[in-house]
Order: sequence, then structure tokens, then C-alpha cells
Amino acid sequence: MGLLKLICSAFSDSPAGERPVSRNKTDQAAKVADSEATLVASGSSKRFHVACYLKEHTIAAGKIVLAKLNPGKQARTVSRSFSARGRYTPVKHLGQGGNGDVHLCRDRKLGTLVAVKTLIHQDSSPPDEVLVLQHLGQQSDIIKYYRTFHRMGHPDLAYLVFEYCELGDLAHYINDTGDDLPEMFIWHVFKNMANGLSFIHSSGVVHGDLKPANILLSPTGTDEIYPRLKIADFGAATVSPERDIPLGHLATLGWQPPEADWRYGAESDIWALGCIIHELALHRLPICEFEAPPLDPVVWFHMSGMTIPANTPHQSTYKCLCHFLAFHPPELVRIDRPSPYTSIVYSKLLNYMMMRTLDTNYRSRVTSFELHRLLPVLEPLVHALMLSGQEALLDRFDDGRDNAWRMISNMTDSGVLEQLFYVLALRAQSTRDVSLFTWAKPLLQMMDSAERAAACQFVVDVGVLPSS
Repeated sequence: MGLLKLICSAFSDSPAGERPVSRNKTDQAAKVADSEATLVASGSSKRFHVACYLKEHTIAAGKIVLAKLNPGKQARTVSRSFSARGRYTPVKHLGQGGNGDVHLCRDRKLGTLVAVKTLIHQDSSPPDEVLVLQHLGQQSDIIKYYRTFHRMGHPDLAYLVFEYCELGDLAHYINDTGDDLPEMFIWHVFKNMANGLSFIHSSGVVHGDLKPANILLSPTGTDEIYPRLKIADFGAATVSPERDIPLGHLATLGWQPPEADWRYGAESDIWALGCIIHELALHRLPICEFEAPPLDPVVWFHMSGMTIPANTPHQSTYKCLCHFLAFHPPELVRIDRPSPYTSIVYSKLLNYMMMRTLDTNYRSRVTSFELHRLLPVLEPLVHALMLSGQEALLDRFDDGRDNAWRMISNMTDSGVLEQLFYVLALRAQSTRDVSLFTWAKPLLQMMDSAERAAACQFVVDVGVLPSS
């Protein structure tokens, strides 16, 4: 019962509903489409009530996204037309990436707006991106692909037609809000991306280039605070890739896991998801930068004595990746502690789940299937505790790590859930708040059998069950 004593003693530290949130900014204004919501932030020595924070800052931040219906408003317009029997009329240029040029077009047949991606493709077979999308089919967390067409006189170009997500991408959202993001929005991104990746990975596909610029946003219903998220740009995606053939160098530098120079698989997408959460919370990737010697990466690679794994494509690019990884090792920063990168201290539970995606050992890194199982249960629990002013309960468990996220004791996901269950059950008993126990019960199904049996026995022994 040593663990229970530790949890019980934690209740005397500070009242529930108050978790320190350091705020360095004052009188911050969030621009909204139809009004301005003034967000009053306290000084760093005061505590910030999270329930009020959710009602004001969270909703205002969500409206910021919903107000940005044309993120590419400064982009140049285009006059040339796409000829698929005159069906698609260009409206404006949306952007350009490593896998193609994208234009907003009007579908004259359906009267709708679509996004048309131009690819250099000289093969008569469909582009690889199309093959991957056809393999996946349609799913709510993935961008909708409609068709491919070609223009007469341009046999080397392929035009891919997608749904148009008028709210832009997650990278624009991060830049446009210009403020620290509320915790519930990060949980929203985390859960939806895990759902999408679970579907992608269950189909044997590795996305290979997951980052905020490849996550698109579209409006949801009037009752929704945040926009719908869709995973896009499958230009680097592969179906059932060989794990010992590196392909991470085909993605954007900075988002690859530590093992990217010799291994590739679904674990790479999970690391990239962790990088997204880390960047949302701290405005930086979980890497540090060392000064590299004044050598060309290819020259450095040969001087280092490294070799290229067999069958590795684009070997010059692979050498550049190896050079990048050598001088940008992982640097994981806890988001549940004060830091110079943000004025918000996030919950210990969010930090724990983020760190599970950023496990430097790919063998123990959490999978998309585990995230898909856990996050739909944890997100509503977090939301309920925050709205009820009891968010401090999310910090009252032992994660087995020190302030630098070095391991002190081996803690499993099931063990963390067991601790959270005890915390909620004890609070339900002491406050006679049946809702707390109701929120805690779904955690039982997420535990391993041993922890679940111990938690059920604890309920019987302590008498936590409501009289009804």
C-alpha cells in the first residue's frame, strides 16, 4: 500500500482545481472573426483557474482557426487553366512542397472548390501517392482523394484532385494564433492524429512525412470548438516497407526518430506525432543542435567511416540525413514543468503520453493502436476534470522519471492508469462526488489484468462504490 499512501498524502499539498500555470504575458488579445475576446492572464506568481481558461482562451483560440477561411490570401493568383474537359478553373495558388504544387480550383461540374496537386510524373502508371490513397480508401481522418487527370500537351504532368480544406494547415494555425495553445486543443490533435495513424498503420502504410504542414484543417459543426484534422500529403508514403531499408531521409529533416539512419517503419510516424505535440506545447522540436564541422555532409559521411545500408534509395540525401542526426540529437523537454519556451505548464498526464511517443527506443515506443485505444478514453476524462476545476488530479501519479525524463523506475501505461484510478476513487469517496467515480471507471478497461484486479479489489476494500 506504499503507492496508495503516496497518493493519499498528495491531497494535502494543494487543493484540487489549482495547478500552477506560469503566465509571463498580460492582457493578451485573441482576434476572433466576429469579435475580440480579451484574455486576462495573471502574473507568474499567481495561479490560473483552468476552468475559466477553457471557457475563454480555448474557445477563442478555436474561433481563430474557424475564422481563417483563406490561409493563402497572400498567395499569388493564377490565370492558367486546368483542362480536364474544362472542368477545373484555377482560383489561386495555395502552396508548393517537395511533392508538388497545389492550386485551389473550382469544379465547374459540381460547383465546389477542390485542391489540385500538380506532380511531375512521366510514367503511364498512376503516381505512387495515388496508389497509396487508393489502397487506404476513405476515412474521416485522411484527406479525401477524388481523381487524377492529365492535360493535353503535358504528358509529364499528373493532376491529383483532393477535397479543399479551407482552414489551411496546422503549421499556419500555430503561427497565426501567436500564443501558447490550450491543453484541450493539444489533446484534440493528439487523439485525432492517433486515430488516423491507427487506420493508416492497420493498412500496412507508413506515412513517412508527418508534420504540421501536412495536417489540414476543415470546419466542423457549430457545437464543435476545434476544426477537424486530416492527414494529407502521402507523397512519401509506402505500403509494407522493408524495415531495414532506411527511407526517413525522404521526409523533412527534424522529424525523424533516432533510428532513422538504419530502420524505418510505423514507429517513425509515432515519433513524428510526438514531435508535433512537443512543438504545439513548446514551439520547438525535441532536438538540440551541435555545431557541425565546416564540411559538406557528403564529405563528412565518407570521413566518418559510415556505410550505406543495402538497397537504400537516394543515397546522397541519405548521407545528409546521417549528418543531420549526428548534430541534432534528441532533447526531450517536459511540458509539465516551467520552461523558457512557454508560459503554460501542461498536465503531467499529457506530458507522459507525449513522452511515450518520443521514446528513443523504438521497441518500447507506444504504437498507434495503443494510442487509439487510450486517447479516446483519456481526452474526455481530462476535459471533465478541467471543466470541474479538478485538473490538479491529472498530476498526482508517479511517472517513474526525473525532471530531465531520465528513468528512475520502470512504470507501465497500465500502472499509470491504476494510479489515476486510485486518485479519482479516493477523491470521489472523500467528496461524495459520484461523477468522479463515473469518470474513473473507463480506466479499468484500459489496464492490464493484474492492475485491473487490484483496482477492483481496492474499490471493494475502501468502499468507494456509490450507494445507488
